[in-house]
This record gives sequence, structure tokens and C-alpha cells, in this order.
Amino acid sequence: MAPEGFLVDESGIIYGVTDALVITDGCLILPSEGCTGIASGAFADAPGGIYEVYIPSNITYIADGAFTGLFELEWFEAAPSGTYYTEDGVLLSEGGACILSFPAGRIGSYKVPAGVSRFAYGAFDGANIEAVDATDCILTDVGNLPETILLLQR
Repeated sequence: MAPEGFLVDESGIIYGVTDALVITDGCLILPSEGCTGIASGAFADAPGGIYEVYIPSNITYIADGAFTGLFELEWFEAAPSGTYYTEDGVLLSEGGACILSFPAGRIGSYKVPAGVSRFAYGAFDGANIEAVDATDCILTDVGNLPETILLLQR
């Protein structure tokens, strides 16, 4: 049985949301049981008003572009799992080498942590920031960083 508010396939991957999606004080808390991952575009049809997403430790797979469509999102929080973690509200993977998803609702600029070497495809989809400062790291892949965002590099 799928957790309330989520569409989950037979392998435990969240692929969409239902009208019963539960958002509490702007926070979407992903289910801690009944799922193990998130498909690309899973939240494209989610309602507005989601400012924070909490990712429990049972989520061991998150596809590139999983959070595309959450345009008001300002913060990610992830339970310690070894697979994913957050730093300053940004979702990281690959031991901190990859920015998997940046909260689209943030404004201003963002200083990329020194250990980051790549941006996942769709990591900055819908982002409202003006600049990404990557002068403290060496990027090998910028994914599909929107042209509207200034990328500062060494």
C-alpha cells in the first residue's frame, strides 16, 4: 500500500503525488516507510506552498530532476543516511561531490562548497538565484545550469 499522498511503483519509487498530499506548515515530509526512492519529475504536479522537503534515511535513490517543479522550495533537510545529505539546505550526493538539487525558491547568490565537482542534470531547474560562485572548486560538469544564472569559476 502506497503512503498517503504519494504514488509509488512496485519497486518503491515515488513517481508522483495525489490530491491527498500532506503539507504541514510548508514542509513536505517524505514517507519513512513504503518507499525507497524518488523518480525524476515526481513532484512536477505537486501543489504550491512547499517551502521545505524532509528526506528520511530510507530514501536511498533520488533521480536527477526529482524535485523539478517545486518552485517555492527554499530548503532541503535529509536524515543522515550515507547516501544523501544537506549542507545549507542544498541536497548533495556522491559524498558531497555532486549538487543533486538546489532549492528553486532561493534568491541572491550561492557559494558552492569546495568539494563539489559537478551539478546533476536539473539541479538548478527553476532556480531564482542570480549567481553560482564555484571559485572554490573545480567543476567537471555543470549539468544543464540555466543561462539566466551567472556561473563564477576560477
